[in-house]
Amino acid sequence: MVGVAGLSEGRNTEARIGLMLGIALACVVVGASDTIAASRASNSYQFLIGNLGFAPPFFTTDHITQAADGSQMTMFGSATFSIGADDPKRASGGGRYMINDPSGDLVASGNWSVTLLGGFTDYGNSPPEFPASFHGGKLEAQIDLEGLGEARMTIVCSIGNSPPPKNFEAALVSIGNWHFTAPIQGFTVFIAQ
Repeated sequence: MVGVAGLSEGRNTEARIGLMLGIALACVVVGASDTIAASRASNSYQFLIGNLGFAPPFFTTDHITQAADGSQMTMFGSATFSIGADDPKRASGGGRYMINDPSGDLVASGNWSVTLLGGFTDYGNSPPEFPASFHGGKLEAQIDLEGLGEARMTIVCSIGNSPPPKNFEAALVSIGNWHFTAPIQGFTVFIAQ
């Protein structure tokens, strides 16, 4: 599977290419063009969680993960970050989230924002059918969930030339007794700036 959870292996390569091209176009539309001019030496990236409404309709809009008790977290958003020897770790951005208990009742919702950047492992750029700026990777960050407080988030994108075996697409979040560690649907991607 290339970058999309919830789709079967080998399903419609043209649709996946359309999705990635749609995301690339979306970056320009949502203002990422300002960060494209950033120096590659600074190791600057943008990440996307969910399709932000720019993917073909058969792709899910939101990214959903599940906790062991059956609660689910739905989220989408984007942020930019820089990691480099000549650049301090910087990040900005966020999105929306919602948590439903196992019966489907809404427990919490609001905005989320990146507050502290941890480590980033770049898995390399994507296969040739996707834009060269699309990378897989794993990012550790601290986020603020409006109404709930600080949480830990791990974003994983499984494309690239060196993802670990049995890798997956996910935006995993832990806050309090909730550990949303089972990906249900959605996708993530890192875009080199």
